[in-house]
Amino acid sequence: MIVLMTKNIFYNNRIIFFSVLAILIIAGSVAFGNRAFSYEDTITHPSLTGNIAKVYNVNFERKLSDEEINWLKQGSVEEDLAPRWLNHFYDPNTNQGLWGNFPSKQWARDSLAQALARGGNQTWQKAIDSYVKDNKEEAFYALGHILHLLEDSTVPAHTRLDAHPEGDPYEGWAMNKIGWSINFSVAPVAVNSLNAAFDGLASYSSENFLSKDTIQLSPSFKEEIIDKRIFLLYQDQFGNKYKILEKTDIGGKSSYALSDSVHSDYFSLLAPKAISYGAGVVKLFFDEAEKKKQAEQNKTWWQKLQEGASNWLTSISGSLYAGIGTGDTGSVAPSPAPPAGGAQDEAPGNTAASNTPIAAPLLPSTVIAGEKIAAPLPANTVMAQEKANNGITEDTLPQNVEVPPAIVEEINPSRAKLPSPSPTPALSFLSGGGGPAITPLSAVSESPTPTPTPTPDTTLPETTIISSPASAVATTTAIFEFSSSKSDSTFSCQLDNATSTVCVSPKEYANLAEGSHTFKVSAKDAAGNEDATPAEYSWIIDLSALQLSGIASVPGRTSALISWIASESGIFKIEYGTSTSYGLVTATTSVSNLTVGSLSPNTDYHFRILAQDSLANATTSDDGIFTTINKAENVVISEIKTVGSGGANDEWIELYNPTSQAIDISGWSIQYRGGASGAFNKKNFTTTSSVPVYGFFLIANSSGYQGGVPADMSQATFSMSADGGNVFLVNDHILLNSATSTAIVDKISYGAGSNLFPEGEVPATAPSAAQSLERKANATSTAALLINGAHQWQGNGYDSDNNSQDFVLQTNPNPQNSLMLTEPRSSLPGLMDSSWPTWQGNLARAGQTSVASLATSTMAVKWTAMTTATHEFISRPVLDGDGNIYIGRADGLAKYLPNGNLIWLYATDAIYTTPLIISDGTIYFRGSGALFAVNQNGQLILRYVLDGTGGSNAALAILFDGAIITQSAEKITAINQDATLKWSFDSGRAMNSSNSIGAFVIDSADNIYVTIDNYIYALDKDGAPIWDKNYGAGYTSLALGADNTLYVSAASWISGMGYQGGFYALNADDGSTKWSDTSGFNDHAELAPVVDPSGRVYLIMFYGGAWVSSIKLQSYNATTSLVNAPSWAISVASSHLAAPILTNDGKIYLADQNSLKIFDAASGNLDYAFDTGDNSFYLYFGAVGSDGTIYAASNSALYAIGTGG
Repeated sequence: MIVLMTKNIFYNNRIIFFSVLAILIIAGSVAFGNRAFSYEDTITHPSLTGNIAKVYNVNFERKLSDEEINWLKQGSVEEDLAPRWLNHFYDPNTNQGLWGNFPSKQWARDSLAQALARGGNQTWQKAIDSYVKDNKEEAFYALGHILHLLEDSTVPAHTRLDAHPEGDPYEGWAMNKIGWSINFSVAPVAVNSLNAAFDGLASYSSENFLSKDTIQLSPSFKEEIIDKRIFLLYQDQFGNKYKILEKTDIGGKSSYALSDSVHSDYFSLLAPKAISYGAGVVKLFFDEAEKKKQAEQNKTWWQKLQEGASNWLTSISGSLYAGIGTGDTGSVAPSPAPPAGGAQDEAPGNTAASNTPIAAPLLPSTVIAGEKIAAPLPANTVMAQEKANNGITEDTLPQNVEVPPAIVEEINPSRAKLPSPSPTPALSFLSGGGGPAITPLSAVSESPTPTPTPTPDTTLPETTIISSPASAVATTTAIFEFSSSKSDSTFSCQLDNATSTVCVSPKEYANLAEGSHTFKVSAKDAAGNEDATPAEYSWIIDLSALQLSGIASVPGRTSALISWIASESGIFKIEYGTSTSYGLVTATTSVSNLTVGSLSPNTDYHFRILAQDSLANATTSDDGIFTTINKAENVVISEIKTVGSGGANDEWIELYNPTSQAIDISGWSIQYRGGASGAFNKKNFTTTSSVPVYGFFLIANSSGYQGGVPADMSQATFSMSADGGNVFLVNDHILLNSATSTAIVDKISYGAGSNLFPEGEVPATAPSAAQSLERKANATSTAALLINGAHQWQGNGYDSDNNSQDFVLQTNPNPQNSLMLTEPRSSLPGLMDSSWPTWQGNLARAGQTSVASLATSTMAVKWTAMTTATHEFISRPVLDGDGNIYIGRADGLAKYLPNGNLIWLYATDAIYTTPLIISDGTIYFRGSGALFAVNQNGQLILRYVLDGTGGSNAALAILFDGAIITQSAEKITAINQDATLKWSFDSGRAMNSSNSIGAFVIDSADNIYVTIDNYIYALDKDGAPIWDKNYGAGYTSLALGADNTLYVSAASWISGMGYQGGFYALNADDGSTKWSDTSGFNDHAELAPVVDPSGRVYLIMFYGGAWVSSIKLQSYNATTSLVNAPSWAISVASSHLAAPILTNDGKIYLADQNSLKIFDAASGNLDYAFDTGDNSFYLYFGAVGSDGTIYAASNSALYAIGTGG
């Protein structure tokens, strides 16, 4: 039952209304008694609002004054008056507020609803109208209320409708850990409507963050251990990655919480949002207010009269609303529903929620700090009694009792809103409508009431620190300003652990020690009530400069990167110069490195680092020294040849890129001017021109170039003079008119002439027909070091800006194109790691494969690639790492896919010699008169001219230093991969036939072994002879065993005796015989023996005298005492044979004319014979793939033999 003080009658509908209303208000007041759902109103909100004002002032022309900012802060504080904060919630997904109250988005605009609440109408429209009327204080005070609502929209509990009567942990953390220290430098958000601001903030905080009672797990949370603690991390739509929850595992169970570390991450994202949107809303406020102000100035007197009348009528109604709950004990009206079509005062185009909550007014007897308080009812007030049939009996007071007027206490006079005497109109009951009409208080006759006894003052004062030092300072003095919520308060101050003493504001402390300090202050009012929670502030005094360590310099040609390690964050700059006087200084930075530029090459520089920490404590490093280098930092001209053996136009220009990025030169040009000429000539680079990372680019004269390295671009616009001239690399397509143009990237002048423009004072020497001018790798480079010395693979990047010092005369010209090896490099490609990259599988020519033999029961031809007579196959195949097949044909080198499809043919003359594949995919092969190299796409990389004919059995080899070993007539030649000659060995003995040379064998020391005519030769890696031996007039190719034993068969024709010879095991060190079997002979270079890892050897031997009587496949076991006799020998019917191949499961493949025979290596028994039907099948046998497939070729067909058809 609710007690109402009346004079005559009690109205039934009032009792119903107030009964429901009292329950709502009491429940809300109890639940929200400590304002748990808001940032702390006297610290966090004014601090956020101050930051908003600061950001606004930095970014916009119309500045907020200090007074206006104080009004904003005051408004942001007082929006938390009870029960206004019931309307500070907004779920953007449902458009609802908390427990049926207004969502903050609607509350900010609803003038009628706010008029019913304590504190009155502080809406967006109120702020604009006050500004238009030039009432700045009211305008900015109301705008502060709006900023408070926006700030609350960044609190997850507010946008997830999470009711925490005990307090929201996040907001508590913000007050206790951040306090006044809010100072974000952010850009304002461009806001086009207030609703958009609420939606943007609420959506972000609701969708990306959790509150205490809305914790739920998501698959998008990623668990991570940070500082030995387990966190769940989340990434929002803007790419911010942050802690969303902390996880704790105890007793096998997991729990999740919003810890301080999580709150810190939340605040670092949510607070800047509030500030950037808030600054944008302040800008929107000025835009709309100024627009309305202009519109008001343009109104006619009649429009102003009409509007004034309308406002007067509205003020009467508003005053009635505003009076309810501020001492009026006779009439209470609920908030009406908004008009159809949207919320009150809403901007055009925006609509409010369909379910509109009602602001519940307070009971007349409810006491809340900060409002006008109605005194308690007197003891003799009569209680209204319900009667049957819903009737009400009106018990009147005795006639002789005088009812005094209600006592009103002005708690906050500066913001008190007096009630209007105008009658309150009847309103619909709550949000449902249709309730009984409520009689206004003015309609009830008054009776005198007795004066109540005053209530004792038990309200505790609230202490606020208004001004304090920064959180970290470099001064030993601290000054604090503070205030109390009660004006009659005194204060007690305490520093650190000292005794609390009486103090006044401001309080100053001097000569404080370095380190952390804590200041506390509490207020006590005149009634003796003392603040139970003193205001507290902690800060650090830091007088120590940061420490610098790990200082390092990385000099370049014209710049240097200086880096360091700092003991704390700060700002840094570098002083530098050619002496300890320095003289030059960089801009400041907050990172731990700086680049100093505009330096001279090859120059010593001094430097030191100047640093300040965040408190301006300064330090300076010791002097450091670095020396800039003479390495180019852009594409340079690296070598030129002005005339060659092919004539005056046998000329070329080479470029080199010393950088770690490919350089697009399609928009550049190469230009030339003769030493005696007054005109420039140019050739533009093409749209595909690019210099690879650490690579080269070759430009050649299209009418005379005779080099073996293909040009990347040909030109015929100029011919270089042998006497003297200038070559310019220019970064555009414009013809030069000056040799000093800033478009020139690099240039070289050589020889003599009146029009030379060298880098430096002296041009480079003009090269002869057998020479080139090559740029050095470094200052000590010589022509010899650049070809076969220590500088060969170090690039051509030396650049001292002096042509005469940067170039050397090179007697071994070395053009390089964009397909050739990059430089610098410490190693070169070797033999490819594939199943069969060279003849007999490896450089020992051991004839072993790492796979098992094929199953004979399912052996079949997988595919056949056919060709014609003019394109016939004429070399043995090799395989790359992808199983592609490379084989010589009568018309060039062909590449086939593992399925037999032809990919490309590099067309040249007949290729008899087995190709060689190296680890970077380059394929080398010997053609007529040259060594060729092509890449995996069949593009020619180089062609090195060689005299004489290449032997068909002289399979190429590669040394560990990358040199390619080949044969030219009786000479053995080593060619570098940059197309330069490494060395050449000439035995001095004439070669009888190109087919009398065998395959090159390489041992682990890079020694080379080969059979040529009557001799076996051993050379070291530099081409120097080690030994030579004669064991016959002709030989098979050599094979090298694991113990460094060389195996070879020999044969000689002796008049009257026929063929004589034998099988020999030789010491690789000196060529002496370890053991031999001279019962047979063999001088077929293609029939090399096969050696297994245990020392067993398998080979073909011929027997007879003047003619061959038998041919045998036989085995020797080098580990037994009877090593000079075969352990087994099996006759083969045909003399059309190929070198055998040994599988890893002990089977021997032997191509015997038209068939593939498989023997057991242990016994020599024939296991299987597979007939291909091609009598030339043996000619170019064979290679074995990683899957066991066998590849062999006759003249007309390339076969792949496997299992399963």
